[in-house]
Amino acid sequence: MLVNEVLERASSRVTPSRMEYLVGRRYYGLLEKTLSACPEIRGRKGFVELEGSFAKDTFISGSFDLDVFVFFPKNLGRNWVLEESKGVLERCLARLPFKVDYAQHPYLTVVLLGLEANVVPVLRVDRPGETRLAVERTPFHTRYVKSRLTGDLKRDVRLFKSFLKGVGVYGAEVRVGGFSGYLAELIIIHYGGFLEALEAISKWRPPVTVDMEWGISRDELLRRFRDTPLVWVDPVDPSRNAGAAVRMESLARLVLASRRFLERPCECFFHYAARKDAPVIPDEARGAVLVYRLKLTGLPEQTVYGEVRRLESTLRGFLRGHGYRVVYTGSATDLTGTVVVVVEVDSEKPLIIADSGPEPWRKGAMNYVNKRLGEDMPVWVGWDGRLYSYKRRKHSLHQLLEEKWREYSVPPHFRNTKPLVYKSGLEPSWIRELTVDAWRRRPGWL
Repeated sequence: MLVNEVLERASSRVTPSRMEYLVGRRYYGLLEKTLSACPEIRGRKGFVELEGSFAKDTFISGSFDLDVFVFFPKNLGRNWVLEESKGVLERCLARLPFKVDYAQHPYLTVVLLGLEANVVPVLRVDRPGETRLAVERTPFHTRYVKSRLTGDLKRDVRLFKSFLKGVGVYGAEVRVGGFSGYLAELIIIHYGGFLEALEAISKWRPPVTVDMEWGISRDELLRRFRDTPLVWVDPVDPSRNAGAAVRMESLARLVLASRRFLERPCECFFHYAARKDAPVIPDEARGAVLVYRLKLTGLPEQTVYGEVRRLESTLRGFLRGHGYRVVYTGSATDLTGTVVVVVEVDSEKPLIIADSGPEPWRKGAMNYVNKRLGEDMPVWVGWDGRLYSYKRRKHSLHQLLEEKWREYSVPPHFRNTKPLVYKSGLEPSWIRELTVDAWRRRPGWL
């Protein structure tokens, strides 16, 4: 299929209908009227504005994104927003169904007829980040994007967001470690279109640096923002990296997807036609399944997924320290009480492995000789003058994970919980769905 035909078909699927616009505007109107009439907001000289992708007209069909900001005077202070604003909004929205969510500070999510809207308290400031609250940048982001998006670019933003979702890298939350909606908009603005963006991304080599507004040198950007594969300077705040959430895995996945799409355009890259990643499960000798039973109810998702990611990282380091080459780690959770972490290593280490000791003139040489001979192992002098022998491996992969669990189960909510360890494919059926999700790694678009 020709690329223009693919994009035309995709565009028709991601462009919102007139009904979606109507529902969104009425939903916002209800919230704006309720909040603006609230005495606790009016008495503090607060006011309400619509932000986010609906305000910028960059939302995807079927994916409402209403961000309703309630602005309060700056003199109330940061601590007031962090500690008191939630109660004000709860009282003002008492007649509507809502839940309390958390990012840098609490906000409310109103749910009506299956549609969600985030109601966010914020101070009105003169410049982004003035009181060190990240959410203060959002109105500046909205104005910046609206001032630079034409009708055609809005279409391309929608295509790009759908593409990011389809290849599994949309979202700056810890669970994804990918590209935020705002970053997606900046990428299209900077490169001038969807295909132009994919062409550029297909040539990315990390660390990638982009500065749209400030004229900061690459060397300076790499000095300011260390250890990150993508530095995209926020065009409204040069102190912020808009690409800070992007993990190396997500960046690499997007580069591969861009190259593949340009080579073989297909609707399968877009979210409405995307297939799930396929599970790839190793044989039982090379793979292990760790099952944690925890109390997760009530914990913010960001906290849970942050600790799970840290657990994966610690597990990889632990196994490398014991001589294993880690091929893959993955995880899945039901967010209530079960976390599954899977790991694959290159190969199980042999039962007997070669071992090098000191030179004969070193302290401890005779202890080495006597210990190996006592284990009925031969000892010899190698070409380099060192002592050599064999030693028996004390643990298989699964025994190692079972016995040394305290060395890798270090995140706070995992620290005192011993996991159940199974060989891959031999775990009980009650966690099989989570296990399969954790092993998903072959992209559906490949």
